[in-house]
Amino acid sequence: MEDLLTFEDAYNEAKEQGGKISVLLGNGFSMAYDARRFSFTNLLESAKTSGIIPEDSELSHLFANLQTSDFEKVIKTLEDGRLVTQIYQPLFDNEKINSDIKSLKKHLVAVITNNHPDKSTDIPERKSKKCAEFLDKFDRVYTLNYDLLAYWVILQNNLTKFTDGFGGGDEDFVTFTENQHELIFLHGALHIFDNFTETIKLTFARTGTLLKTQIYRKLLNDVYPVFISEGTSDEKLEKIRHNYYLNRCYKALRSQKGNLFVFGTMLKSNDEHIKQGIIKGKFTNLYIGVWSEAELVQAQLLKEEFETSGTDRINKKAILYNAKTVKPWG
Repeated sequence: MEDLLTFEDAYNEAKEQGGKISVLLGNGFSMAYDARRFSFTNLLESAKTSGIIPEDSELSHLFANLQTSDFEKVIKTLEDGRLVTQIYQPLFDNEKINSDIKSLKKHLVAVITNNHPDKSTDIPERKSKKCAEFLDKFDRVYTLNYDLLAYWVILQNNLTKFTDGFGGGDEDFVTFTENQHELIFLHGALHIFDNFTETIKLTFARTGTLLKTQIYRKLLNDVYPVFISEGTSDEKLEKIRHNYYLNRCYKALRSQKGNLFVFGTMLKSNDEHIKQGIIKGKFTNLYIGVWSEAELVQAQLLKEEFETSGTDRINKKAILYNAKTVKPWG
C-alpha cells in the first residue's frame, strides 16, 4: 500500500494525459459518509442478519430455488403463487404467504428509506462542500449507489455541469430525455421510477414534499424505484437491458473515452457486467482505488485485464492508487 500513488498524484497524472476525467463511485463512497447507514449493499444479507429471513425458512429456500437476491422478483413470485392458490385451492390458507410478502416489503422499505437521511440539508454544510470539491474534479460521475447523497451534494452546491438527463413537463415530476447527462445512476436510484412508457424523477421543487416521503408512499403502493437490489451480475445486466434508462446509462459507460477513476468498489463478481463494460469500453486510462492489502490482488487482476484489452492502435494503462488518501467528505 505504501508504494501506491496518492489520489492527488494519480489525479494530476490523469490531467497530464488529457481528455475527460470521470469517476465511478461504489458503496465505499456512501460508507465514507456514514458507515452505519450504508453498511449493507446486499439486501438479502441484511435481511438474514436482522432475522427477517431465517436461514432455514421457506423464504430463504425460495430465494435459493429462484437463484436470485432480487426482492422484487421474489415478492412477485409470492404474489403470483397466492393468486394461483386462490383459484386452484380456494381453501388453502395464504396467511404465511401474506405474512412473508408483508415482511419482505417492510424490509425493503426500511433498508432503502429508513436508513437514508431525510433531506438534503441533513448533510452538514462542511461535509457537503468538501464532497462538492471532490466531485467537481471530474467531468462525469457514474455511480453504482441508489442513494441520493451525490445528487443532493450536486444540487446543494450548484454543480450545474452534472446534469442528469431529466427535465421538462408540467407534472409533479420530470422526465428522462435523450439529452447528454453527466450524473449517471448505473444501477438506478431511489428517486427514479418507471411511469408507463417513460422514466421519471421525483423532485422536491415541484411538490414541496420530501423525496423520502414521496418514495415511501410509492413503495407502500407497490411502486418500486428503478434500482437493482443485489443479485448476480447476469441478473443485473438482464434488468439493465430491459429498462430504457438503465440501458442508456450502461451504454454511456461503454462509450465514454478518456480517464476513469474507480472509488469505493472493487467490482466483484456481482458487478462483472460493470467491469466488462469498462474493459471493453473506450477508456484509455483506468485509476483503481485500493483500500487495503486484501484488495491488492484483485486490483492487480483488474489492471492486467484492462491493459491486455488494448490494441495496437489503442494503448490502455491502469494505475493503482491508495483509496485511503481520498477524503470525499472531509
